[in-house]
This record gives sequence, C-alpha cells and structure tokens, in this order.
Amino acid sequence: MTDLSKIPTEELMRMRAAASQPPAVDLSKLSNEDLATLRATAPEAPSPVVRLGRGIADVTEGIQQGAMRLRDLTESGPAKVMRYLPGSGPAIMAARAIAGDTNEADFTRQKTEEINQYEAGRRAGAQTLSGLVTGQQADPGIDWLRMGGNVAATLPLAMIPGAGAPAMATRVASGAAQGAVAGGATFTPEGGSKALQITLGAGLGALAPVVVKGIQQGYTRAVEGLLGTSLGQLNVQTIEAQLQGALQRQGVDWGKLTQDVKNGLIADAQKALNMGGDLPEQALANRATIESVGGQPTRAMVTRAPKDWQTEKNLRGVTGVGEPLAERDQTNARAMVDYLQRLRQGTGGTADTAYAAGESAIKAVRGQDAARKAVVDDLYEAFRASGAETSTVQPQRIADALGKVADEIGTENIPPAVLSRLKSFGMAGGSQTKLLTVGEADKLNRLLNNNNPGNGPASLAIRRLKSALDEALMEVPDGGIEALKTARAAAAERFAAQRSGAGVTAAIDDVAPDKFVQRFVIGADVRDLRALKSELLKSADGQQAMKDVKGHVLDTLLLRASNSSSVDDLAFKAANNNLQFSGQVFGKVLDGIPPEKLHILFSPDELGALRTLQKASKLMTSDVPFSDVNYSKTAAALANLLQRIGQTPVIGQMVSPLIGAGKIGADWVKSAAERKAVAEALLGSAAQGGTRALPAPGAVGQVAPGAAAAAFGNPRQRADQ
Repeated sequence: MTDLSKIPTEELMRMRAAASQPPAVDLSKLSNEDLATLRATAPEAPSPVVRLGRGIADVTEGIQQGAMRLRDLTESGPAKVMRYLPGSGPAIMAARAIAGDTNEADFTRQKTEEINQYEAGRRAGAQTLSGLVTGQQADPGIDWLRMGGNVAATLPLAMIPGAGAPAMATRVASGAAQGAVAGGATFTPEGGSKALQITLGAGLGALAPVVVKGIQQGYTRAVEGLLGTSLGQLNVQTIEAQLQGALQRQGVDWGKLTQDVKNGLIADAQKALNMGGDLPEQALANRATIESVGGQPTRAMVTRAPKDWQTEKNLRGVTGVGEPLAERDQTNARAMVDYLQRLRQGTGGTADTAYAAGESAIKAVRGQDAARKAVVDDLYEAFRASGAETSTVQPQRIADALGKVADEIGTENIPPAVLSRLKSFGMAGGSQTKLLTVGEADKLNRLLNNNNPGNGPASLAIRRLKSALDEALMEVPDGGIEALKTARAAAAERFAAQRSGAGVTAAIDDVAPDKFVQRFVIGADVRDLRALKSELLKSADGQQAMKDVKGHVLDTLLLRASNSSSVDDLAFKAANNNLQFSGQVFGKVLDGIPPEKLHILFSPDELGALRTLQKASKLMTSDVPFSDVNYSKTAAALANLLQRIGQTPVIGQMVSPLIGAGKIGADWVKSAAERKAVAEALLGSAAQGGTRALPAPGAVGQVAPGAAAAAFGNPRQRADQ
C-alpha cells in the first residue's frame, strides 16, 4: 500500500484532479450513428432574439411577480392596512390588474424552470462533442444580449429626478433610487432574495455616477493631451463668443469693456455653467453695465428682482449685519462720482463755476466780433482813401423803385426815417438838400438795414429799395466802388454773425456771465445753441470756451446727482465717506436736456458714456417696483434696540427669556442666514441656480445607475460572472 505521506503536495493535487476528470474518449472510434445520437440529444441553443427577449422578460416578469406579492400582502394579514393609506388605491388596483388570479409561488416556479431551460440551452450552444461524451459542462460566458435586454427594459428609470443634477450627492442618491427600483423590478428565482436584489441594485446604482465621473475626467485628460491645450481654455473662448453675442443683443458693446470687466463676466459664466445654472442675458448686461463704470454690483442690482432688492435694503440698516451692504453703496457712489469726474476732465474744460464758464464763452464771442469789426474798419478806411466816396450816384434807379413801392406796397409801409432820408435827396416829393454821393449811398444802405423789421410789407419795401441802391452804385464809373463793396460785404458778414443766435447776440451785448450757460446753453433752443457752438469753434479761445461750457454742464449733472451745493461740498463729502449718487436725479437732469442739444454739446463717445452711467446708476440706486422696502427703518431700529437690550447686563437678563433667550437680540440679528444673505448679495453674480461644479453626466451617465443594477444585479448574471 502506498504511503501517501511520502508523496509531495503538488503531486497529490495533480492526482486528485486527474481522478475527478472523466476518461477521454477517442471520437474517431465512434460510429456515425453514435455521433448523430450525441448531436440529436443536445439541448437547442437560444437565438440572439430569444436571448435579448429573455433580458426584457427578466424585468417584465419581475414586475408581475412584485404585483402578485403586493396583491397578496394587501388582501390578508397585517399588511392589509396599506389599503387605507392615502394615495395607495391606484397602486393596489394596478397591482391586482397586473397579477390577475395567478398564484405567486406557481408563477415563480414556472418561470424559474423556464430560466433553467434557457440556461441549459446556452450551455448546449457552447458544448463540444468531447464534452457531450465526457459529460463535462461547458461555460457559455457572460450573456451580453440578455444584459442588453435588462438595460433596455429599465431605460425609463432614467426619468427619476436627480440623475443629471450638478451635485454628486444628488446624483448618487438618484442612482441608488434607480438601482433599487431596477433590482426590485427584476425577477427573483426560487430560493432567491428580493431584499438582496434591491440592496445590491441600490449599491450598484449609487456607484455608477462616481464611475461615470471618473471616465469623464480620464477622457478630458486624454483629449487635452492630444490637443496640447486645456479644454478649459477652449471653453473660455466659446464662452467669450457667447457673451459677446448676448451682450450685443442687450445693447452692450463687448469691445468697449475693460479687460477686468470681461474677465469677471467670463468667470461668472463659467460658474453658472459649472453649477448647472444659467446666466440670463439681462442680468449679464446689468453686471457689465455696472462694472463698466467702476461699480461693484450686488445680487439685487444684477437681478433687479423685487425680493432681492427688498432683502438687501432691509438688511442694510441692521447693526452687525448690514454694514457690508452700506459700505458697498458708498463704494459704488464713489465709483460713479469718479467716473463722471473723469469724463468731465476729459472735456479739457478749466472753468470751475458757472460764472467762469459764462465769462469764457462771452469773452470768446466778443473777441471774435472785435476782430471782425477791425477788418470792416480797415476796409472802409481803404474805401475812403480811394477818393470814390464823393463820386455822384445817379438816383434814377432808386426813384423808379420808390415809385413801384408806392404803387404796389404803399409809402405808408416805408419806415419814416427811410422816407425822410429819400426826401432829402429830392425823392418822394421832397426838396433836395443833399447830393447822392457814394458816401451818402453807403449811409442810406446802413439806414435801410437798421430799419428792416425782417418781415411784412415794410421789409419787402426796404428789400426793393436796397436792390435799386446796389444797382445804382454799380453804375458809378469810379473804381473805388469795389473797395466799398468789399467793406460792405465784411460788414454784412459781421452783422449776420451777431444775429446768428440768441447766445451770440447776448454775448456781444455783454450779458451777465453767471447765468449765461443756464440761459443760452441748457435753456436755449436747438438752433441758437448750434449757432453759439459754430461761433465758438471759429477761434482758439472759442474752442476752449466750448470745453468750459461742456465741463460746467457735467458739473451741474454731478452736483445735482450727488446732492452737493458746490464742488467744495462734494469734495468734503468724499473726504468723509459720505457720498451719495442718485440715479433717478441724474437721469432726470440728463433727460431734461433734449437729445438734439446733447448731440450738439457732446461727442458720440461722451454721450455714450453718459448714457452708460445713467443705466448703471439706475441699476444701483433706483428702487425696484413692488419691492416694498421698509424705508421707515422700523424693522432695523427694532432689531438694533433688541440687540442693545440683549447686551445690557441687568435689563438683558430680565428681558432675554421673554424675547427668545438670545435668538432675538444680538444673536437674532447676526444669524447665519442673514450673514449668508449679505455675503451672497455682495458677490453680485449674474449666475442663477446650481450648487456645485460638476460636468454634466450626459445621457449615458443618466441611464447608467438603473442599467448597472438591472444588468449586474440579476442573480443569474452574478453567478455567470
């Protein structure tokens, strides 16, 4: 007898394995009849369609099985009280309709036998003749088609909320729910545990989102390695293009924003996308507008939502909570004042008062008029030096014109001073006392100009007489007439300039300078303002005066909006952090100047900057309709009072139990919720929604939990693997 203790362990294991194997059969020694018998007695392998259908049946039969169990539980035993639970009626009725009268145990036994026959067929499909002879079982491997049927049948589970949520915790919870439902809906063979299936399904479903995220991150790193650049950088370029289009639709020029503002908007957009939220175009434009003037928006300024505005304004006055909001308002007021002051400095104006601006304009106009007068005087001096002043002018043309005027217009419409002068030359029935020379003709011309009312019969009569006088002068043979014509043209040009607009005329008349800008710029009509600007731009002094006028208009806007009495008062407020800037007042004053006049005063860029400030100041300071802000400050005052009471040694001890044991008082007004509200308000983000940065799971990620539970939670699938 062999002593087994002396045989090595490895040899013993080999001997044992050889003894357990059936003896090998030489198939070449079998007859054809024997081979045919072996083939005929082998079970038939299921087709691909049958295998896919088997996977779907795992779920449909599992639902039937569950319906039978619910039917039985609610018909007898302690669980029948479920029939009386609110909302349980439809579910119980549906279960009865699905289950019918079939017994659960018989149904489970029958379906288990069908599954066993199906698996026998799979093994037969993988069997070889050698295996048939030796009796060795074949391994058919994983039934991928059956798993595909499981997945197809559980696709509706992706509708369970949370699969595409931005937060991983929500995705995991949704995945667990999908997995649990998929596991519970899968058929449980005899001897199996439904509870185990549900538990395993929930675990697989919860794990699926984590796996999907890891796959996404690995894919991202691989793509970035191939591209040689970060997908984040490509994302920035895409976001920038989208932002540019969105802002353009809201009337904001992306190209005019500073790089800091652009970077902030891109970061905000990335935040919104990563958090699973959105970025409304209007909120985006609001933030861009505020930041373009140097402001720091709060959430309410960006959203302009009544609830946000009410919360911020009511919290602003609460001691210990609202100080950051008050500081933000002061910061924004300073930003708007600085913005308007920079715009004012850009005009190049140096006048710092209304008097100085008016004086600058008046001096420029009078200086220009004095220069014209000097030219006219020189031309008339040249005419007088030519000796043509004493040349005789033939009065016939003037007499003929006077006769027609008398017949067609009437001598009563000729100004008395003009008619008297004509009689002195022997016309209009008068006795001649003067000789009509070139010099006297020039005086007559000036008399006609000075007595022309500008309209009506008298004006028509004077125009005809002037035309006849000019024709008579042209017939004087002396060459000095040309010198007279030149002098008269220069004089006419000067007089036309003096009468071009009310502002020009007032400046020449030396009106009081302290009211000049208000009366003849801001309060002037469009034609007069255009004439004044045209006159000022004709000289260097006038160009500087125009800058001074623009600067003073901006000073007026600034002082009114900041409720300051003077530039010195504004500087005092700035030094003591007591600035204010009212968008409502600024907009009212700016809109009080007609658009046509604004376009005369300011360049397109300057006017665009003013309109941007108007929008930004309204966003930052104007109340939102229906926000119901408590401007009486009673709520803030009560909170502050309770806070002080809670901090009083004796009174606080007596009162604090009555007012909430510290919840009202110091701790009440400094609650975490209020501090959080202030912190979120100060962020000034235009993003809405979302909780945490995670990539979107995609369609595959949303169906993965239920699919994993259905495919790998099936008892037979676990056995195969």
